[in-house]
Amino acid sequence: MTNEIFFARVNPQYIKITENYNYQADISANQYIEGYGSPIGKYEIPIPYDGEKYFTLQAIKDIEKQKKNAWEQNQLEARIGYISITNYSATDLDKQLSLFLQNNVIPLDIPVKNETKLSSPEVLTNDNFICNIKQDYTPSWPDSIPLQLTVSIFDEDILSELQMSGELENLSDDQMKRVVDSVAQQVGFKRSLIFSFNLILALPSVIGCANDKEPPILTRMSIEWPVATSHRLVKLIISENSKDSDKPIIYDPERGVIEWGDIPFLAPNKKSEGTDLFTYQAPQMLLFIEQPGELYQQEFLKGEIEVKIPRLFSGLKIDNFLANGQKNNIEIKRETTLYTNMNIALEDCFERKTFSPYQHIQFEGVILNDMRMNDIKTLLEDQGFVADYRQFKLGDQGIERYILRSYTTKELDTLRLWMLVEGTRSKTTRRKQIPGGQTYTTEVDTGYMTIYMRGELRGYSTDLVHSMNEIQKQLKERFRHVSTID
Repeated sequence: MTNEIFFARVNPQYIKITENYNYQADISANQYIEGYGSPIGKYEIPIPYDGEKYFTLQAIKDIEKQKKNAWEQNQLEARIGYISITNYSATDLDKQLSLFLQNNVIPLDIPVKNETKLSSPEVLTNDNFICNIKQDYTPSWPDSIPLQLTVSIFDEDILSELQMSGELENLSDDQMKRVVDSVAQQVGFKRSLIFSFNLILALPSVIGCANDKEPPILTRMSIEWPVATSHRLVKLIISENSKDSDKPIIYDPERGVIEWGDIPFLAPNKKSEGTDLFTYQAPQMLLFIEQPGELYQQEFLKGEIEVKIPRLFSGLKIDNFLANGQKNNIEIKRETTLYTNMNIALEDCFERKTFSPYQHIQFEGVILNDMRMNDIKTLLEDQGFVADYRQFKLGDQGIERYILRSYTTKELDTLRLWMLVEGTRSKTTRRKQIPGGQTYTTEVDTGYMTIYMRGELRGYSTDLVHSMNEIQKQLKERFRHVSTID
């Protein structure tokens, strides 16, 4: 090894900076997420000895020009440039590399001759070797937990999970059909167990931004599965902006998990009010299991979540300069990975599952129109509900159809109520006999109205059943007075 410094025009392939943060999430009645271990940071700078793009013949000439007997040395290094490190206060790089404001430049020296692999100048350009400069460091923990995760379990196709977001007018035809099928469905239909996963990231301005063009990505989510699972029995639906799509699921028998991934988060339009945080929402993930019997015997389900963010929590910045001091605009890759081990307490989730009973009411002699729908809406509002409805067409042209959605708060939960209101019109004859024996016959409009009602409430069902029974009682009382049948 010589103390002389030799310069060579060599170009690094890229600079890659990665940071990993590990969290543990306990999904139970007393839910929490906390960090464990220590965050891990690292930067890497690969320099291929390729003879073409990175380490070229020109670099060999640079060395030979400065040291004529360079290749007679046992060991020789060349300086190919420098890196400047800034915004490192949230890391321990200042201690490891003795950095301070006036000394934040680190030289990049690579071997060009040694007694083993780099034995001759020809080896430097045959693209068989690469020099990888690495530096580990420890970033600081974020000021707050960036990840929020909620897991809910349902024993059937819960409308509030699939269709409650957005305006009724914005629901697609396919969604409307699913709403109708679900509300009108009665006892005896086939049920599936549904896991609903909701994932939120709250990122500070150093790593998050409004209308992010490179939002975080859920790269992998896996759940330990108790038995081998057929792809026909498990289905994942991604629900986003009134659009639903299937997502492939992989079952790994060696690890005993089902997993999916490659799901971008939805970027926020602005910061969360009163904070310096940007809130990213992952599309809702609904996992349908057709034969869930084995799950009822499980106490816990374990899983993993991996989220990648194309920026750094620490805010660390590294720039590259060539040996002549000129800034080198090579690719700089930055990536933060959040690993989360989750432990789902199934018993707690089952206790909080959504109860969803049905009722079916018929009113003979009642003509369905906007006036009747306003009657229903007013009745619900008198009960403390917020309600809206929409008329729509589906299939049979002779049937009037409305869908009504309403909700109210019961203690800490929301009671949701859906109504599918269908009506048919017809003519009937009304006869009236007056004194003297003369009979008058009049043709009048009449109708037949059917209301399918479905409620939803988490936990105990007493309040929901009581509310639905009271609504049914008042509907019968109100429409008894508007029937066209004597």
